[in-house]
Amino acid sequence: MDNMKKLIISLIFVSLLAGLCYAYELYSINFPKDEVVVFENHTADGDTAKVISTYYKQGSDYVIKQTEENGNVIKTVVNKFFIPKVYKKTSKSGKILEYAGYNSKTGKLSVSIPSKRVEKTVSLPSGDYYDSFTLFYALRRFPFGKKDKIKINVAYHDPGNTRSARMYVKNCGKETVEIDAGKFECYKLEMGTDKAVDRAVWPYKYYFWFSADSRHHFVKFQGRERDASVITSELAIYKIGKKYIVRKASLDSRRSGF
Repeated sequence: MDNMKKLIISLIFVSLLAGLCYAYELYSINFPKDEVVVFENHTADGDTAKVISTYYKQGSDYVIKQTEENGNVIKTVVNKFFIPKVYKKTSKSGKILEYAGYNSKTGKLSVSIPSKRVEKTVSLPSGDYYDSFTLFYALRRFPFGKKDKIKINVAYHDPGNTRSARMYVKNCGKETVEIDAGKFECYKLEMGTDKAVDRAVWPYKYYFWFSADSRHHFVKFQGRERDASVITSELAIYKIGKKYIVRKASLDSRRSGF
């Protein structure tokens, strides 16, 4: 009888553990150490801006640091499942421009944007949710080859768009993408709103291209701004440590801060 009880308890424990493992739709992969990604944002009116992005461990958490061409710095702290804790954007002088604090205990997202006089708190969904500014990294963990479609929650904290939205992410298959940085074999992901009521307000879709190799690094993004204009982001430089994997000839590495 004792052995039977132990067996039942073990089976219950394994079932609960399996449930916890599949609570998150995005899988876990190990990003290369000392990875640096430089991408360029292109707006519909022809403006272009570079962003240098790095990813590093900080205690038990991880930090995504993005340095904009004008000197502004965005730091997003996430846990090992990529669930965000803090988003902070500061100016070159260190002044806080935007702040978003995620409280998993209360299920609240608190947003502060002083220049826009925005002070807002919204509810977060239970389970997984991801900061919109981390999707270039978070979606690298898509279960390529295991699932064709998943659903996730994405948190937005723009001045006029502070909310959490249920989104689907679909693998559209492989494509060869040719940009200034080179030619890449990629997985193409499509992301859109999952609920009909949200689609009526925002019918647009977002597209992400990640390299088909084991790194699944960012290559290209295409989406819409709040005014529905098209924005495109493309990889310019990808390197690990001091080794350049790809490099756009028109970018000066010294001027980019390397």
